[in-house]
Amino acid sequence: MDSYDISPWDIPIEEVKQEFKTVKERVKFILNKHPEARNNYLYLVVLYWRYFEPFISKYFRYIPLDVLVNATSIETITRAARKLWEEGECPPPDLSVRDRRVKRKLAFRKILKQSNNQL
Repeated sequence: MDSYDISPWDIPIEEVKQEFKTVKERVKFILNKHPEARNNYLYLVVLYWRYFEPFISKYFRYIPLDVLVNATSIETITRAARKLWEEGECPPPDLSVRDRRVKRKLAFRKILKQSNNQL
């Protein structure tokens, strides 16, 4: 993950966990504190786990599957981010990232349409 910082921070984690109860509130906190997480879902998820699920962060070199399945899912966390962007509660990803995601979405829809037409 190149220059992304996943080291411990100078934030009292227990206070942060108490202040932000829902996944959406927690994702908003991360997106506002770490703007680069808007452009990388994996980084967003790693930050979420580091802040709010310490039982996972101790395994960052290797995360056993039985540990990983108990974590908040990547989809739940990224869905909260998309909802926050949709509602204008957090800055959206950079334009280049949004463009790339829109192109992927359109390409995927085109493939789906073609496969539906073949049925």
